[in-house]
Amino acid sequence: MEKILFCNLDLLRLSFTNYDKIEHEKKVYNFLEYANELCTADENKIFFVSRDLSQLNAAKNFFNKRGFINLKFCVRSKVRDFISQHKTKNHFFVFVSGKEVDFHLAVLSHSLFIVPTWIPVEDKAEFYGVHVDTPKQLFKFIKTLNNQESWYAELEIEPNVKALSLMDGRYKYKAKTDSEREMVEHFESLLKRVQVEIITLFYFTTF
Repeated sequence: MEKILFCNLDLLRLSFTNYDKIEHEKKVYNFLEYANELCTADENKIFFVSRDLSQLNAAKNFFNKRGFINLKFCVRSKVRDFISQHKTKNHFFVFVSGKEVDFHLAVLSHSLFIVPTWIPVEDKAEFYGVHVDTPKQLFKFIKTLNNQESWYAELEIEPNVKALSLMDGRYKYKAKTDSEREMVEHFESLLKRVQVEIITLFYFTTF
């Protein structure tokens, strides 16, 4: 299933303070190559998001001239309006950002929130997001999601009690390729990282 990715404009910034400019620029263009492939091969749509329209227009002009013509740009207020009007379509939405403001949009629409660790990341985004460490890892993650009807699995244990998981436990049977299985297993390992020795299972009950 195709996805609509809302990516923070930071993913296109060619430099940050205290970052190695050359290495970071390589990651930006590496990310763009994968983003371009996602848009053309799987009919995904990628929107770069910022509150600043002038920065969006500048980025659009800069990268369009370099051949990245499949990318879209949108102010955050319009993204907020769009997801508010299409809350039942949240299985199509993926937010990719290190910003808390985008985390809140993901929460608003009950959408998946992915944190790319090669850009600056704010505290809440770092704590609550699903981390990916390289553009290639992000690409493989989205390709895996393209083969899923939903980004989470739901099981009703008893009336008014449901268990939710970020991935169907039957992934080993549903994964179509070895690389997809590897990516989902990596996703699973991310979810198992805990800083305490006791794992608490939360049941969400609707009254």
